[in-house]
Amino acid sequence: MNKEEKRYRRCFYYEIGSMSEIKSGHVNFCVPEEAKTLGDRWKMKKEINPEICETCERYKSRFIEFPLTIKGLELRNPEYWNTSLKPVRIRPCDGEKTYFGIYLGEFPRYMYAELNEKTGALEVSTLTNPGIYVPELKKIVFGDESWWSEIKPGEDIKDITDETIRNQWYMKLLEDITKGEGSKSDIEGF
Repeated sequence: MNKEEKRYRRCFYYEIGSMSEIKSGHVNFCVPEEAKTLGDRWKMKKEINPEICETCERYKSRFIEFPLTIKGLELRNPEYWNTSLKPVRIRPCDGEKTYFGIYLGEFPRYMYAELNEKTGALEVSTLTNPGIYVPELKKIVFGDESWWSEIKPGEDIKDITDETIRNQWYMKLLEDITKGEGSKSDIEGF
């Protein structure tokens, strides 16, 4: 956060105008508390005078501003769910070989904390990610560091190729978005 930035520009309720609004001299807008979606924020915004905004009592920072007063700590137990033992094919992102793996379920992968503004408590939780045991590697590989899919009964283990990865809908979308930006067209470019 830039300390030189004006208070109103750090406000959660502040919204800058669109290019056409800015061109016509309408730059700074305030959004009412009842605007819950991005669409609501855009439709319900009202133009403001930044000088009046500097002393607004409704100010709420969109950033974490220190010092913080923490009134409690709430530690949530790590989540582990969807336990099942399913055969999968898996290709770690840093490799070119497809392995046989066993999907174990959703494992705690990352921790995050957020401040509950109503209670003042810092809530610490975990985010989960698919955990897949790869016998040949003798380790668990997480879903977010690999390409993987379930092996259906009677199905052969097929390699996960570069072509398989390129044909995923989200990879095609990413390629379309990055076209013309000088990015590589192969998967290493993403």
